[in-house]
Amino acid sequence: MWNKIQNWLMNVLAKWIWIVIMFPIRAFIGLCIAVSKNMPEKVEVPYEIRKKDKEPNVEPNGAKQWF
Repeated sequence: MWNKIQNWLMNVLAKWIWIVIMFPIRAFIGLCIAVSKNMPEKVEVPYEIRKKDKEPNVEPNGAKQWF
């Protein structure tokens, strides 16, 4: 009787260990497939990159601001 219970517990434990190991791998692969299937060919960003001035804290008369 004890051997039957022990075998059943080992099978259940092995099943859950397999699920715990395989689920993150399967989820990652599924996520990669879903992203690659739905990703557009070109992504346009409506922003423009501009270069900052060398000294932005300078007043028109040439004096630096302290704050």
